[in-house]
Amino acid sequence: MLVSIFTVRMAKISDSDSVQPLSQKAAETFVKENSSSVISVTGSGGGVVVSVLSSTVDIARAFGMIKVDEKLRLKAASEARWL
Repeated sequence: MLVSIFTVRMAKISDSDSVQPLSQKAAETFVKENSSSVISVTGSGGGVVVSVLSSTVDIARAFGMIKVDEKLRLKAASEARWL
């Protein structure tokens, strides 16, 4: 059972293509237990950083190394968004 500590109405998740099927199954289980929620899961195709920076996803997970310049761009975007 997946436990929700938040009320999720809609979420867009981007995951590494290699584990996207697992995230999809988890999302389906969550929605079964939280019928008012809508969750879409897509494979990133390696574009996790771009998805985050363009705000096309709510949650993103990357596997492998994130380049230094990508980390700096993500940090700057995060600070700008939450300040």
